[in-house]
Order: sequence, then structure tokens, then C-alpha cells
Amino acid sequence: ESFGVDGAVAYVETILSLLLLCPPPRQPPVYYACLLLDLSKLLTPVPPLIERAVNALFASVRRLDAELASRLAEWLSLHLSHFDFNLAPFASTWSAHLGPDAAEKFAEKFAEGVSDGWCAHSAFINHLLTKMIRLAYHERVTRNLPEQLAPYAPPKPEGSLAWASAACLSLASR
Repeated sequence: ESFGVDGAVAYVETILSLLLLCPPPRQPPVYYACLLLDLSKLLTPVPPLIERAVNALFASVRRLDAELASRLAEWLSLHLSHFDFNLAPFASTWSAHLGPDAAEKFAEKFAEGVSDGWCAHSAFINHLLTKMIRLAYHERVTRNLPEQLAPYAPPKPEGSLAWASAACLSLASR
């Protein structure tokens, strides 16, 4: 275990760099996600290292390729799904990058359907929360969501029974 603790920095750095490799890495991204998940559960210094790495990547999300930012959001959503979708360790650092009125600007642009790259940080958070909601129920993700990040959550999906009414009409006509 002492060897693992000594090499924790190298492990996290190497696995994250392989996960975010362009062109796509040799192994599927879920392979690297499982490695990071197992390391974070086995070695105590790994979770703070992952937190620092994710915060550094979030700070430079504007410079990331769109595919890499999406891959990062997919990995992070899967990783956080094993820790009760807890974004609290990132909330204060991420809100410092967003600015005081970023949530209002994001809500306006989201309502208008504009996605012209006006704020990469807000778009990344929204993309991450969308991926997290695809892995669990909306209520489960938003339950522990810090208030600084709550405005970026996508709206609760509404069911549509349009297919059911069409099926009922075709059965009624028989």
C-alpha cells in the first residue's frame, strides 16, 4: 500500500491523460473510469488528487477540444454516480470561474436555444448535469446539488404519451 500511496500522483496523472488522449485511447473510456474509481476507493490520497485534477481541467475547459470536454463530462458523471452524485467538492472552485451573474446569462441563452460558445464553463456544467441525470433520476441528482450549480441543471424531463393516444385511436377504429 505504501508503494501505491507514493505513486498515487503518477497513477492519477497517467490514467487521466490516457482517458483524455486524442485520438481516442486504445482502451474504451470506461476502462480508465473503472481504474480511477478503484484507485479512489483503495487509496486515500487519490480522491483529493482527482479533485485537484478536475478543478484544473475545469479551469482550462475553454482550451479543451469539444470531444475531450465531452469525454471528461462523461467520465466525471460516471465517477460521481458512485459517490451519490456529490458535486460539493467542486462547487466553490467552479463558481469562482463562472462569475456573479453567469447563472442568469445561462438561463437566458438556454431559453433562447443559443449555443454559440459564449461560456464554456456554464455549458460544461450543464452537459455534466445532463449526463448525470441520464444515469439516475432527476431528483436524485438535484437533491445534493450545491446551490451555486443548481441553475445549470436541465429541466425535469416530462413524459409524453403521444404514442399511446395514437395506439388507442388505431385500436378504437378496429
